[in-house]
Amino acid sequence: MAASSKRKGPFFRPYESEKINHSYNLLFCDRWEMFLPEENLAGDWRPVVFGEPFDLHQVQSLAYDESAESRVRFLAFGRLRRKKIAILPKIILGVIVESPQEKGLNTLAGFADGRVRYFNQVEDAILIEAHPPAACTAAHSLIRASQSLVDRI
Repeated sequence: MAASSKRKGPFFRPYESEKINHSYNLLFCDRWEMFLPEENLAGDWRPVVFGEPFDLHQVQSLAYDESAESRVRFLAFGRLRRKKIAILPKIILGVIVESPQEKGLNTLAGFADGRVRYFNQVEDAILIEAHPPAACTAAHSLIRASQSLVDRI
């Protein structure tokens, strides 16, 4: 995925390793400019989200597709917002919990699609992408608990 020369805004460095910081910004900060395609590959979602000319129907379809990866949906919703297109409010696609520690952050994220990601202060990472039932249940519980809070805002 693209790259450092296309970064805009703050690039967070809570860890000692630049490789881990890059992954942290990509996986937890949803920095859209880090996803810009350098080439178009068959079946790649990035030309849909970032393509020109802008295809409203395709981007909306991806944003509201509950079977799509939550992070991809977030980026599609972001493109719609940048184009000033109204979106449904209060859709939670992921919850990220960070806890500052002496050597960095402990960062845990649960996503609506059942994915779970965790980085700890000593730069170990766990990325659960395969949807094992226990991880999905935990991620969905976190989303449900957060949704009740967001609904009150």
